[in-house]
Amino acid sequence: KKEEIEQSIPVRFEKIVAEYPHGLAVKDGDRIYSYNELNEAANRIAWAVMERFGTENEPLAVMLEHGATAIVAILGVLKAGKILVVLDASNPKRRIAGILENSGAVGVVTNTANLPLAGALVETAHRVLNVDILGCSFSTENVGLSLSPDRIAQILYTSGSTGQPKGVVWDCRLLLHHAMSAINACHFCFGDRLSLLFNPGSTAFPQSVLRAVLAGAALFPFDVQYHGCADLGPWLVREKITVYRSF
Repeated sequence: KKEEIEQSIPVRFEKIVAEYPHGLAVKDGDRIYSYNELNEAANRIAWAVMERFGTENEPLAVMLEHGATAIVAILGVLKAGKILVVLDASNPKRRIAGILENSGAVGVVTNTANLPLAGALVETAHRVLNVDILGCSFSTENVGLSLSPDRIAQILYTSGSTGQPKGVVWDCRLLLHHAMSAINACHFCFGDRLSLLFNPGSTAFPQSVLRAVLAGAALFPFDVQYHGCADLGPWLVREKITVYRSF
């Protein structure tokens, strides 16, 4: 439906939060977020981003490991009205630096584990936001920015296998249309439990996040590189995953 994409991603997400505040949103090992808790965590990051980088529609990079924190950060950056650029810390430093330069990212949202790398990639420490030290110093309330569907929401970078990585610009309407098309086609809904296997630096990671949280489904990150494929089958059974992979 047209009205489903004529809104911002944060507005759509917050509608889901209001509908399923105590529903399971993310389970990453022992870390469990209800929709209300996920929203509050994303709001803290959004307020921190706005304090550090303002509210202009500028690219902002996220460089975090596979897991719940990356999911929270992605939502927080979108809530703050920034243009999401997701980096993979395991990539060669030259590729990461090239994406930062090409995108014109104003800074990097990262954690303590990746702080040395982030610091080496930007000019000043002020351009790095460490989510591990935010604590409770920022509000959990919705930021309430008025974001147009035409506003740029994300820059996706190709693998660069045939040369330099190329950035593909998606506005909010296109990103939301892509997510809602998958949700409607696959009938994702509250009660579904979706696996998240993609590497954070892949184009599929943020899209998979949105397809789950904009439908009220639960998202289960599983880091294949860390755990290995041998543990995947038992994990799928143990977590009662209903959707193994979404496209």
